[in-house]
Amino acid sequence: MKTTNNNTRFSSKPARLAILVALMLVTLVAVAIPAAAAEGKAKPEITLAKLKGAWQATVYGEGGCGEGSKLVTFTLNSGGVATDAVWSYHTTGCGDATITGQTFEITTLNSDGSGTATLTIGGGVTLSFSIQVSGSGQVFNLVDITDSGNYEEGTAVKQ
Repeated sequence: MKTTNNNTRFSSKPARLAILVALMLVTLVAVAIPAAAAEGKAKPEITLAKLKGAWQATVYGEGGCGEGSKLVTFTLNSGGVATDAVWSYHTTGCGDATITGQTFEITTLNSDGSGTATLTIGGGVTLSFSIQVSGSGQVFNLVDITDSGNYEEGTAVKQ
């Protein structure tokens, strides 16, 4: 019997697609399960004050430093602003680094949890995100669909 060693290298395009699909599924589950449980009940209004506290967001995408994964931690005040954001990244173009003292701000928030947010990441770069906060106020997704050259998306979880 002949034995062969089949080493197949996976293309990065399917791997990227798999990661994006996984992130979308996590976001869908995080938003859909609380919504399904609350079906038929009046939904409480989501406010900036209810989002106050420590958060951690994972972000994946491609931007000025190429493709990579990022982590941002921040503590929102009752006005939706954090001036203590820490942006850590692992990217193809810039390698690994951490930038402290950044600002994460929820710039608009509707009572249904939809809104916008911005994140400064040093060097005059600001990412603009569309966000959707879950009904529980414990999770929100974020996606950059407006900044040319930045294709970032992720999920934030209240700590």
